[in-house]
Amino acid sequence: MSTLGEAIIRRKYAPRSKQIDELISEQKQINYGPVANARLPVSVVGGDGNGENLLIRSFNDIQLNGELRTTLNSINYFEPTDVQKCIIPLIQKTTSDILCIAATGSGKSASFLIPIINRLQCLRFKANGIVRAKNTNSPLAIVIAHTKELVEQIYSFAKTLAFKTEVGVAYARGQLPFFESRRQLEDGCDILVITPGRLKEYLEKGLTLVDSVNFIVIDEADKFIVEMEFSTLLHELYDKMRKQNNTNFRTFMFSATLTDMADAVIYNYLKKDFYKVNVGIPNQAVAHVCQRICKVDNKFGYSPRIKMLLQIVKSISTYIGSSFGDNFCYDTQRTLIFVNTARICDRIAIIFSELGFRAMSVNSHRQMEQRCKAVEDFKAGKWHILIGTDVIARGMNFPKVKNIILYELPPVHRYQEYVHKIGRAGRIGEEDGCAYIFFDPKSRNDEMQTEFLIEQLENSKQHVPGFLREMQERLSEVRSKFTNECSSTYQNSTSHSEQLDDEDWETEKTSKEFYNSSWSY
Repeated sequence: MSTLGEAIIRRKYAPRSKQIDELISEQKQINYGPVANARLPVSVVGGDGNGENLLIRSFNDIQLNGELRTTLNSINYFEPTDVQKCIIPLIQKTTSDILCIAATGSGKSASFLIPIINRLQCLRFKANGIVRAKNTNSPLAIVIAHTKELVEQIYSFAKTLAFKTEVGVAYARGQLPFFESRRQLEDGCDILVITPGRLKEYLEKGLTLVDSVNFIVIDEADKFIVEMEFSTLLHELYDKMRKQNNTNFRTFMFSATLTDMADAVIYNYLKKDFYKVNVGIPNQAVAHVCQRICKVDNKFGYSPRIKMLLQIVKSISTYIGSSFGDNFCYDTQRTLIFVNTARICDRIAIIFSELGFRAMSVNSHRQMEQRCKAVEDFKAGKWHILIGTDVIARGMNFPKVKNIILYELPPVHRYQEYVHKIGRAGRIGEEDGCAYIFFDPKSRNDEMQTEFLIEQLENSKQHVPGFLREMQERLSEVRSKFTNECSSTYQNSTSHSEQLDDEDWETEKTSKEFYNSSWSY
């Protein structure tokens, strides 16, 4: 028997289905900023070696169906971004897989949705021009995203682009009622946007056939690819398609970061002739968002950190007093605050609300209805401050966000999340974003990210605080001392090995061979 807490967490929720006018209106809020068309360094390698010659300059350089072109104009998509100039023609004009590493907020979702919808619209019509029967359980494209919020966002965008094209878009995620999942499929499922957990369930129960899949898109691929459970799921998906004689599918992977671990295994899921596309500097936060490193001291617990947070938020707020029946006293610039745990997330939201700020939290401990409503209300302007964990760190579009505050640095083994969190500002070239990063010199986790932060600031041509430089020098001295000690130990051990007689040498040699063979196995 489940506890009350478990029952609340597992409660099903289906959001209201939005009309196309609402979806178009939401997309129009995401305006191209002043630096949206600034040229980023672009690299296209692999494939047949001709990838860079396929790049486009405008949407007029590619064949787009009239309905899709009209929709693009209606949401103010007049010129492609740098990543779209690369990816759209590679999807349209080649048959290769693609790995794309591009800056946050550069338009990656549109870069794969536009050509996929354009292609699927052609497949929806028979040779005589008659529309084919509605596709209900055999998607032609599967888009995999890592959070429920991101699935909802990609689905809404795909549904907007597919308006008038006869291409059906469906989505599936955890905590979506079964009847709604079925309705989604029955309404048309040419494109299925789905979380990994729900995809696993659909495959196991036979709710989705994969014999007709043309495209598999993995968003935020570096987060997925190193997880054993997801790797197993991907193998199962590929095996099932091949068993159903579907061998012509293509895989597209996208992210703003690529860790060494992900880079080592990601090629196992791409065909040998895949294209690798880099737009901007890999693993680098967007340069036009100002990054300010704020030194905090946790000697007396989290109190100094909270005080600094309040100071920053007050500096970007205007006191307006409270009106009748309204306890909110501040008008704050649109702000995202990132923390590492759900508990701190909710606690900060409560503190700000009690002080008169329009603040709300979103994290994995909240019901799906609460999470969806918090995100929607923040986008609509009801909340000025949204405090969140990693569930909103990647891929999410929040129009008009001016400020990002990293209340805590991410754990060092997930340092790349820094890039994604900073990237919630400066979307599509908005240049007036600012990020405040809390840094505790006494924290081992923060200390280990010193050089990474300096690299981020230097690559963005931004100021590096003196205390970070001092920490870098201190770490360099420690590293140098450690290297010298290791070198001295190695020389002593080498000297010892030279003095071994033949019997001792053979024993040591056998031991080394056994050790190496064990690791190889």
